[in-house]
Amino acid sequence: MADKKTVIEGSNVLASQIGELFAQIARGVLNGGHIQALLEHRNPFDGKGGGEKFFDPNTYFKDRKDLWVLDSFTYRILPNFSPMPYRGLEGVTSKDLPRNMCDKEIVDWFLGGMEEVCEHSFSLDQIATMIDLQPNGKDGDLLNNGRVNIFYVLVGSVLFAVHVDWRLDNRSWYVDGLRFGENSGWVDSRRVFCNTMVR
Repeated sequence: MADKKTVIEGSNVLASQIGELFAQIARGVLNGGHIQALLEHRNPFDGKGGGEKFFDPNTYFKDRKDLWVLDSFTYRILPNFSPMPYRGLEGVTSKDLPRNMCDKEIVDWFLGGMEEVCEHSFSLDQIATMIDLQPNGKDGDLLNNGRVNIFYVLVGSVLFAVHVDWRLDNRSWYVDGLRFGENSGWVDSRRVFCNTMVR
């Protein structure tokens, strides 16, 4: 498979990581150390390129013990992401749905429309950071009463609604994702998150 091949001789940079590399260059999140790592045939995604800690979504969402990751997220979202720098949570806000709403209504009501939500979509490290801030389902920004928390994530050119909820029955966070519009609607009092950071 193409994404298993190294694309720079003598390095371990995978073809699947090149797109993410250019996206990070465009966002200005790679520093000189990362570029130098690439020039020296090292993998800038291994966390050593710029002395910066990287988030590996495949490790986090597959290996974390108190996390249940459902099939839609595992097979449709996770394979599209490589290790990435942590973006942080500055500017992240949320609102509880005032009524039952579909994805389009949510995006128009709270997130400023499709163009805006795609430009400011969440990255998986941000969702993981929010989960980490509430171990064992403790109180925090995420609802922990069984109601879902909704994050819009762009996978290539396809928008997904990633939803996270705390299940009291087995005391674990659940993570899943549906294509935009795939869910018939979200029930009132669920929480939707807005990201002001540009991808």
